[in-house]
Amino acid sequence: MAALWAAALVLLTSCQLFTGKQVTPVNPLLGNWKIDSIAIEEDSSVLGYLLLGMSIDEGLPYDFQFDKDTVTFFSKGAAPAKTPYTYIDSTRQLIIQDKDRDTYVVRLLNDSTTGLQGNDSSVIFLKKR
Repeated sequence: MAALWAAALVLLTSCQLFTGKQVTPVNPLLGNWKIDSIAIEEDSSVLGYLLLGMSIDEGLPYDFQFDKDTVTFFSKGAAPAKTPYTYIDSTRQLIIQDKDRDTYVVRLLNDSTTGLQGNDSSVIFLKKR
């Protein structure tokens, strides 16, 4: 049985070596997203999230378009704003490279829903458009 597993491993490895193809990770954030909801943990600033919730209707970004290396924020009544970002596949980290350099852990729920977990354990849930 061990010989069978060893032969299978050699076969799979040699196929990958001969094709020369590298498997490149796909950024799961690419595309258009909308804020669906926000989950607040006990150690979060409730006041901050209340203000965020009230401000979404007043023009804070609520739609996002993730391209290869930039995210565009769309708000009511404002011009779209682009900001560079980095997605690190190995740690599932999203780093928004604005003045605050916000870092989130991407929690993939399925193909159309994802969560961005901030440093305070709160999660911003996004739905794919």
